[in-house]
Amino acid sequence: MKISYESLAILRDCLPRGSVKKIKNRLSEKHLYFSEQYIYRCLDPDHSSYNPLIIDEAILFCEESKNNTEQREERVLQLNNLKK
Repeated sequence: MKISYESLAILRDCLPRGSVKKIKNRLSEKHLYFSEQYIYRCLDPDHSSYNPLIIDEAILFCEESKNNTEQREERVLQLNNLKK
């Protein structure tokens, strides 16, 4: 079963700039080799390419990026508390 157009659009919007190259590298570490162009097509809601391996890796990448951003923000706020 394919992911919906709307869900894929949300995923694409959540991905930070330059993430396709990082997704490609993460997949190649798992011995899964795809071109950046193919990854772009799979993450494009207007394109017919569909690969659940790429979509799953993109979701994991988004979750990890969000967690890293939240952790950085917490650390910065802790620095502000140390100043007082």
